[in-house]
Amino acid sequence: MIQLIATDMDGTLLGSEAKITDDNARAIRDAQAEGFKVVVATGREYASASELLAEKKLENIQIICLNGAQTRSEKGELIEEIVLPSKEILAVYNAIKNEKVIFQVYTSDDVFGEKREETISLLTEYFLSINEEMTKDGAEKLSTKFTDAHIPHFVDDFQEFLNTYTENSFLKIIVSGYHADMIGYLSPKLAHIENIAISASGGNNIEITHINAQKGIALTNLADNLGIDIANVMALGDNLNDISMLSIVGHSVAMGNGVQEVKNTALYTTKPNYESGVAYAIDKYVLNKK
Repeated sequence: MIQLIATDMDGTLLGSEAKITDDNARAIRDAQAEGFKVVVATGREYASASELLAEKKLENIQIICLNGAQTRSEKGELIEEIVLPSKEILAVYNAIKNEKVIFQVYTSDDVFGEKREETISLLTEYFLSINEEMTKDGAEKLSTKFTDAHIPHFVDDFQEFLNTYTENSFLKIIVSGYHADMIGYLSPKLAHIENIAISASGGNNIEITHINAQKGIALTNLADNLGIDIANVMALGDNLNDISMLSIVGHSVAMGNGVQEVKNTALYTTKPNYESGVAYAIDKYVLNKK
C-alpha cells in the first residue's frame, strides 16, 4: 500500500518549460487531500526547488536537495546535511582538471561556478536533453535565466578557490562537458577516490556527493522518520541520479522520457514529463483513477 510519493524534479515533475505542470500540481494536491505524503527528491539546491513549488502554491512537502546531501522540512528547516570534504573535492578537481570540463560547487547556502558563457551553453544542451519538446531558443533563454538566478558567483581560478574557501561546507560538485556520456568517460578517472558517489542528471554532466549523500539513502531516512516502510513508497524519476531511490522502493516508476537504465530499474513506466507523467502515475497507481 502506497503511503508516500517521492518525485524527482527536472525531467520528471517539471514539464517542457522546466516548470511544474498544472496537472502534476493538481495530482499532488489530490493525493495530499487523500492523506498521502509527498516529498521532492532533486539535484537542485533548496532555494531553486522551493521556488518551483511556491509558484504552484504546493505546500507541506519535504525536500531532499542536492541528490541527498540535504533534507529540508516542510517549512524549510534543515533536517540533515552530509558534507563533501575538501580533500575529496580537490582530488576530483585534480583528477579531471585537464579535461574539457567546467565545474560548479554547491555549499550549504551558495553556488560557485566557472566560465559563465560556457556554463550557459552546456546548460542549454542539458535542458534540451531532458525536455524533448523544448526549442533551442527556449533552452538558451532558460539557461541564461537559471545561471543568473542560481549560480551567483563565478571564479577565475577554481583550484585557488577550492584551496582557500572556508566560509561554508561543500555539499555537491557538478562537472559538465561536451562528451555525450560524461559519466562513462569520467568515472574511470575518479575510481581511485574514496567516499564519493557519482551520478548524473543528464548525458553531459556528472554529479558528485559524499557516498552517504544519495537520494535513496535520504529517502529511506525520511520514510523511517515518518514511520513509513520503504516498501510503501512510490518514487518517480528519469535519470541516473534517481536510480538509488528507484531501486529500493516498493513502487518504482520511470518517466517515459527517462534513460534506459532508469526504465530497466523501475517496475513501471509512465508518460513523459511533457505529458505530465507524474500526474498520470499518481492517478493510476495511488488514487486508482481510471
